[in-house]
Parts: sequence; structure tokens; C-alpha cells
Amino acid sequence: LLGLGFCDLDRKVEHRAGKSVWELVIEDGAERYRRLEGEQLVRALRDRPFGILTLGDGALIDPAGRRRVLEESTLVVLDYDLAGCFWRLLTRPAPQHDWWHPLHREPLLGPEQLRPFVDARRRGLEAAPHRIRMRGRTLAAALAEVRALLPVAA
Repeated sequence: LLGLGFCDLDRKVEHRAGKSVWELVIEDGAERYRRLEGEQLVRALRDRPFGILTLGDGALIDPAGRRRVLEESTLVVLDYDLAGCFWRLLTRPAPQHDWWHPLHREPLLGPEQLRPFVDARRRGLEAAPHRIRMRGRTLAAALAEVRALLPVAA
């Protein structure tokens, strides 16, 4: 919609690993996933122009990766509150599992269950120079705000 190229970091990780993120984490462990994610982040930031690069839920946890993203791109975070995160997870299909995330092998029962997960990512999210608060907003409204933030899309 912005007329820019699009790259999803998790899809790059899946391509490199030859399996889905869920399979990678379950079969090979979170450490291997994070290592591949870091490698693919460096590659994606190096390959220009890439346009829009979407990051996985924990890509900003690693301080080195976070620093690279902040130095080499315009970081925009779509900021969902706990209830918004809970709703998004409830309404998206989980691949053949009753759990809500490959690192959390339990059914999703309520928003408070997400607090440790969100808190672990808070530092990376708060580092973003541009945060779009999604509570009560449509994706179209968020897109308009992203468009205004990116000089090439204005």
C-alpha cells in the first residue's frame, strides 16, 4: 500500500532453516532461532533497498540487533496493549497446536498471561523513535501514520 518493497524477517529465517519458525523453535530450540534471526537481520539491513522490514516479536531483545535497527533504519512499532495482544493472538491461527507461541507451550487463557512475554520485549519496543499506539485504531489509520513518518512514502 505504501509502494515500497516488503520483507518479513521470520520468512527469511524460515527460508534459511528450511522449516517454519514454530518447527525451528520446537525442534532446534529458541537459541538457534535467535541466532538465525540475528544473522538474517544483519543480511536484511545490508540488502538495500528493502522498503518495509517486519520484525518478529523478539528481534529487538538483543541489544546489538536493536542498535543496528536503530542506526540503519526508521523503526516504527505498532504498540498494542495487553488486551490488544491477547485479541490478536486469539484471532490468528496457531499452526497445529493448542499453545499461543512456540516458546510458551500452554493454552492462552487471558491477557495477564502475556505480561511476562510483553515485559521481556518492552526495552526494545520503547527504544523505537516512532510508536503507533494501536488501542482503538484501525490498520488503515496506522498505515496513514506510517506513511507520514517515512519520507519516501510521503
